[in-house]
Amino acid sequence: MNEIINYLKGKKVLILGFGREGQSTYKFLEEGFGGFSLGVADINKPGFAFPREVNLHFGEGYLESIYEYDVIIKSPGVSLKDVKLPKGEITCQTDLFLRFFPKTVIGVTGTKGKSTTSALISHILTNCNVKNTLLGNIGIPPLSRFLDCEGICVMEISSHQLEFVKKSPNIAVLLNIYPEHLDHYKSYDHYKFAKHNIFKYQNEDDVIIYNSDCEDIDKGLISAAKSKKVAFSYKNEADIYIKDGFAYILGEKISLDEINLKIKGRHNLYNALVALCACRFAGVSIYDAVLVLDTFSGLPHRLYYCGKIDGVEYYNDSISTIPQTAICAVEALGHVDTIIVGGMDRGVDLSPLVVFLQNSGVKNVIAMPDTGYKITKALRENGADINLYDTKDLKEAVDLAKKVTPKGGVCLFSPASASYGFFKNFEDRGDAFMRYLYD
Repeated sequence: MNEIINYLKGKKVLILGFGREGQSTYKFLEEGFGGFSLGVADINKPGFAFPREVNLHFGEGYLESIYEYDVIIKSPGVSLKDVKLPKGEITCQTDLFLRFFPKTVIGVTGTKGKSTTSALISHILTNCNVKNTLLGNIGIPPLSRFLDCEGICVMEISSHQLEFVKKSPNIAVLLNIYPEHLDHYKSYDHYKFAKHNIFKYQNEDDVIIYNSDCEDIDKGLISAAKSKKVAFSYKNEADIYIKDGFAYILGEKISLDEINLKIKGRHNLYNALVALCACRFAGVSIYDAVLVLDTFSGLPHRLYYCGKIDGVEYYNDSISTIPQTAICAVEALGHVDTIIVGGMDRGVDLSPLVVFLQNSGVKNVIAMPDTGYKITKALRENGADINLYDTKDLKEAVDLAKKVTPKGGVCLFSPASASYGFFKNFEDRGDAFMRYLYD
């Protein structure tokens, strides 16, 4: 019997949320049926045949079931912000994995950049002949690989997955914190608190690699951590920084000419330096790791080059769900003629993007509902010298972009807003952009 099943033995256990991760949890726990009582709760009733001994709680009142159980294994998509927390223990797949997985875990979080950085760490390890398994928020539920996870575990971890953890990764990376997911939490402070769990439970043998420039990363909590601290900075000399054409990582000096990245942008260069550092703590030489960077092609929907159509270059950055990522995308490309923005309004402050666009050299801003209209409205009120267009949906926005972007120009799809309410997720939105682009 594996350690997690043994831990749950004799308890009343609830799987809260029965989407992809909830179903993965159920499958993992099947071997323990009889050793503990099990319930499943979700707002939607799945088309799934449960054994008679499983207690089912489906429909609008499904959250009331949390008070009946000793252990609640919460899925990331379930928000408890409006619920009185139960006396029972709230945990999740990530927490159980971190507590019971016997090998090294490299965990990466941040409002933005965590998928690319996690994938890059795994790429470096693989190409330097270090066995590893990439899982987590990147699309692979942790418990689905608990029993057959080879070598080092590289885990992308979202705030939802960190919210209730009581164990931190051995090597933790905290890239940045910006306002996002405000609909999921009681406040921005609660979101930040969740992110800090990436290092809160580390011990003296562990390491936290963090962005010392980010104001919303609590430096007091960093200082209080038991683990080794490694700071990276865009602005100042630190454990990881760039100066005069050289990158410095833990005292080692590397010419930027030797760092060949296919992925664009200063932010991705720093993601790469952080990945190199994380791999260094996993036993890989930084100089060996640098040699395999040029074979990393990046991930879909992240400033992805779609190709040239009628003389215009198009980029798909559907992963952009906050203003800061759209800003980074424009800066990474250097020159953008047309940007398409807009999506679900989650109450995020759009003013940084408005101010940036006014001075960016972007000629055309094409807005979609809901937030796109707020951006173009603010730009009009500020008297911005930009062509501003409001469209009803993504298809109309893409069709318009084809008309207004000049030959030899660049069109960027970087919504700066969430996809929900219009699309299933950012991947679905990015796929739709590609379809409309080639219609």
